[in-house]
Amino acid sequence: MIKITLLAFAAVGGLATVYVRGQQSAHAVRTSQKSTHAADTPPSTTNFSRRGPSPKEAALMDRVALLLKEAAQATQEGNPKVAERLYLEVCSIDKSPFQRIHLAQLYDEQGRDREAYVNYRAVLRATDGWSSMQEDPRVLARYGDLSARLGFTDEARQAYQAAAAQARHSVGPDEPLAEPRTSSQNSLKAAAHLAAALRFGSHGEVDSELRELNVSAEADPSNWAARYYRAREFARLGRLSEAKQEALKAKRLAPARNQASVQGMMRFQGLDKSSNP
Repeated sequence: MIKITLLAFAAVGGLATVYVRGQQSAHAVRTSQKSTHAADTPPSTTNFSRRGPSPKEAALMDRVALLLKEAAQATQEGNPKVAERLYLEVCSIDKSPFQRIHLAQLYDEQGRDREAYVNYRAVLRATDGWSSMQEDPRVLARYGDLSARLGFTDEARQAYQAAAAQARHSVGPDEPLAEPRTSSQNSLKAAAHLAAALRFGSHGEVDSELRELNVSAEADPSNWAARYYRAREFARLGRLSEAKQEALKAKRLAPARNQASVQGMMRFQGLDKSSNP
């Protein structure tokens, strides 16, 4: 299970800040809790047809923001039933399907796979707007896992493929990426979780990055890129013995065209020195 903290959409009547037919919607977003994904979300705008929100709209927005804050606090305090009630109230006020990400994550944490799946699906398949969550490999990879677990093989494959396609957005143009070795579900899963790991890493969430790299490597032991990035992260953390082990595995698994990338990383991190175990 992956815990993902996403920007909370606090809006009225399903009109959160999303892109509708290429135009930004009228309602602003108020974040109720710190988000590690703020950079991934569409910018908030206020338009209201060149007017401010009505007093009723403003009151509802404030109410949603307060509910989200209280739900996040309840989750942190270990009161999932209270959090669920508050998130359900949010969804009753704001009909935007993107608000259901909170329920999806809550149910996911509780192991309520079917309910988590339904809510993730609502977010990813929303057609009345756009959210960066729909292209976030962390969300897509998790949805793929739940789909696979529930027997929805085609949905799992599609989600994994969509997640993997986002990997390049999280790394520099010269950073190596591994294409899925085969079309098997495990190979696609490995590529999806590699993309999720790189997105976590781009936001400085090292523990989550390493967890996702572990999932990637376990799903497809031949995925050399997962080893490459684990080696690099271990080296940055000063865990040089583990870093060298992973780097050597990456070197052994990488195709000829990627050998230079692996060797360059090893030299840069000092992992090619015989003094390292």
